Amino acid sequence: MTLSEFLREQLDADERVANRACVDAMNEIVSGRWEVSAHTDTPSCVADDEGRMIVDSATSYPQYEQGVLAHVAAWDPARALAEVKAKRAILDAHDRRRHHCPLPIIQSAVGQLWDLDDDDAAPACWTVLLLAQPYADRDGWQPDWSVD
Repeated sequence: MTLSEFLREQLDADERVANRACVDAMNEIVSGRWEVSAHTDTPSCVADDEGRMIVDSATSYPQYEQGVLAHVAAWDPARALAEVKAKRAILDAHDRRRHHCPLPIIQSAVGQLWDLDDDDAAPACWTVLLLAQPYADRDGWQPDWSVD
């Protein structure tokens, strides 16, 4: 499996998770935009932009602090889907056989020319390697993709 194929599989999985989060227990679509919200009967919760409660910290997760609720709201499905879209666009741009990307230490104003037409075994460019790092704990990861 190539790094690009691996990344596309991970993005597909991220997309499925985000889309599932937009369906409530009644199989109704809820908004993918979430925020920390205060309710009269609930000290704080995460609700969608239509006011439907997503996570009720008082009953579901009373040990959670405001920071956790803020994190859940900040990484809502709308953001996750936007990130998937952006990362796919970066991968699409890198599917071209010849492109410019910077190296970890830029050696010129235009960066390093990656030309895979000359050698299909050439290493993945730095940009794609960096996109892959959050998925290092997933099945299919190859240690030579690590930038550490």
